[in-house]
Amino acid sequence: MLNQQEQRLGLEDQAGWLAEERWIVDASAAPWGPQGVLLGQISLVRPLDGTKQAPDPAKMEERLRQGLQGWDPQLAALVGTYRQIPVVFGLQGRALVGPVPGAPWLWTFTGFRSPFSTAPLRAAQLAQSLAAKLAKGTQPNIS
Repeated sequence: MLNQQEQRLGLEDQAGWLAEERWIVDASAAPWGPQGVLLGQISLVRPLDGTKQAPDPAKMEERLRQGLQGWDPQLAALVGTYRQIPVVFGLQGRALVGPVPGAPWLWTFTGFRSPFSTAPLRAAQLAQSLAAKLAKGTQPNIS
């Protein structure tokens, strides 16, 4: 069985030429607050056809529970709240970080692959650069 992160990255790589939506179910668990736990994640990638409609939450929860079923049937049967949070990624694995043309001091910071490991480091770098340049009154430059 392939690691879900490898499957997700492979799916993201195909995003530019997908003809129909595809998804990966990551059956996993992570602590959430003092008494909770997050169970699983679905990475849904749609064709670049301008679709703006949100995925059907009931269908997505069903897919997530099916993925959890293979990991632990008791987890799949737990009562819980399904949360749907859109996340973006950049094609060719490149994040979009930089100033927005025509909007001084407005920056984008989005589209990271493996955001839990890469975004915190890049956020700290961006914050340091912004703070240093703010002190000088000039626009920062991040590469």
